Amino acid sequence: MGTTTTPNLGLIKPDRDESIKPIGAFAGWAAQNALNMDALDAVFRNQSDTWTPTWTADSSNPTIGSGGSISGKYLRIWPKFVVAWILLNVGTTGFIAGSGTYRFSLPFAMTPALTLANEISIGKAILRDATSALVSEAPAVCYDVANNNLFLRTEQGSASWSNTTPFTLAQSDRVSAFFCYLTDVA
Repeated sequence: MGTTTTPNLGLIKPDRDESIKPIGAFAGWAAQNALNMDALDAVFRNQSDTWTPTWTADSSNPTIGSGGSISGKYLRIWPKFVVAWILLNVGTTGFIAGSGTYRFSLPFAMTPALTLANEISIGKAILRDATSALVSEAPAVCYDVANNNLFLRTEQGSASWSNTTPFTLAQSDRVSAFFCYLTDVA
């Protein structure tokens, strides 16, 4: 069976000498076209969902506090390409900053083929200080190969985001991070 690929008409169209009607074992051009489109849709899958990132620190873990929240959304553009976003709103009463470098979990593990370095920059973030916009910062989102999680590298490049760097994390501060990476998790 010969086919001609055409734009704007679906995936295939029959040649002049082919029937579009079902004949014997052939289910017909429309059925075959639907099967082919389903096969391509599986390759270029577009799945979006949410996950709750785990927010930790090296020495002692932070507590978000009342009114605070952490959320994550991701979009799988292809089966192995993930674009994700994390939003952290630090709460008020009961907020504890913890200590050490802050880290976030990923929705899926990164592909081992890309883990040749100790850390890989995969996105960008905004750290918003609620008390002073002048000390807010736009750090890089980095993947930590050894710990299989994310951390934020400050604009100075030599320090990671922590309870005291680039500013002391306090009530009502916010973090928004956007990143993309490859995964082998189907």
